[in-house]
Amino acid sequence: MKGFEEMLAAFADVCGSRPSWLVLVGDGPYRPTVERLMVDHGLQARVRLLGRRTDVPALLKMADAFLFCSRTEGLPNALLEAMAAGLPVVATDAPGCRDLVVDGETGLIARAGDPEAISGRLSRLLSDRGEMRRLGKQGQRFVRDHLNADNLATRWESLYESIA
Repeated sequence: MKGFEEMLAAFADVCGSRPSWLVLVGDGPYRPTVERLMVDHGLQARVRLLGRRTDVPALLKMADAFLFCSRTEGLPNALLEAMAAGLPVVATDAPGCRDLVVDGETGLIARAGDPEAISGRLSRLLSDRGEMRRLGKQGQRFVRDHLNADNLATRWESLYESIA
């Protein structure tokens, strides 16, 4: 469901043309599969599995970009956190993701389940620092303007008042 197969295949392709490193945060029963995929793609020196962490905001500040390859989502909190931190994102066109990321405006969208499409979008992003800054700022602005708790409360209140 999280698209690690596509993520690691796409990342391996990107590493073929530029030195890159991928950091994965979190843990769970899928870890052995991720470890096997790392070996299959020869990524042991390029991917770090950090496990569960409590310092995710600090880790996001150190990152250049955020890659999110889920095949389906509700409201992807990790994607929201990355956008709120001002990171440029590449996400799949899965439900939930496409509700947050407007392709070319608040991030880049790639076809879910398609490593080549994901790799192409990630390569495009990483090759243009100006675009990275622009998309990071636009994504951050989108989260601030539309998804912060203060604005949501005001919007819900306005909706209820208009209904009443």
